[in-house]
Amino acid sequence: KQWYQRRVRGVMFEIGKHQSRAGVSAKEILLEGLGYAKEAVEMGENNSKCHLWYAILLGDTCKYDDTKTKLTKGMEFETHVKRSLELDPYNSTALHLLGRYCFEVSGIKWWEAKIAVTLFGHVPQSSYEEALEYFLKASDLNSEWTENLLFVVKCQVALGRSKEAARWAAKIKAKPVDPDILSQLESLQL
Repeated sequence: KQWYQRRVRGVMFEIGKHQSRAGVSAKEILLEGLGYAKEAVEMGENNSKCHLWYAILLGDTCKYDDTKTKLTKGMEFETHVKRSLELDPYNSTALHLLGRYCFEVSGIKWWEAKIAVTLFGHVPQSSYEEALEYFLKASDLNSEWTENLLFVVKCQVALGRSKEAARWAAKIKAKPVDPDILSQLESLQL
């Protein structure tokens, strides 16, 4: 079980450093990591980190998938993040990821909804309010995480709460911020 966890972390380290092995694409590395993470979940059903890494890699591999596969992986993603939270309710990363899931589902496009109904018989349901709740819980546990704070701002904007959005944006600007986070924040035009 620990071997798989170490291997998944190693694969993620390679991706994080933007290194690739000779002739191996980032997609192949992600898919390899997903395979290890799936095996880790099978071996460590009661290990929150196994479920969390599996969910992370499901999310990371979606960019290579068609809409049908993305929707299927999205439902599996939600299941594993929720399982991770059942096992470790104070994990700010899992709370943030569940917030991201709710945020994405809240903005589902009409044609994605039609595909979901065809495949699953229903459309995944959530709201920006539910997403905000998860982001705020994650912020309570890790108030320095600017990416999470950015999603608090995005939810406030989506909910039409411009004063609250500006208040949270000021918190981000008061911290050392990744240029990408700052760019996304500025694009919200608060």
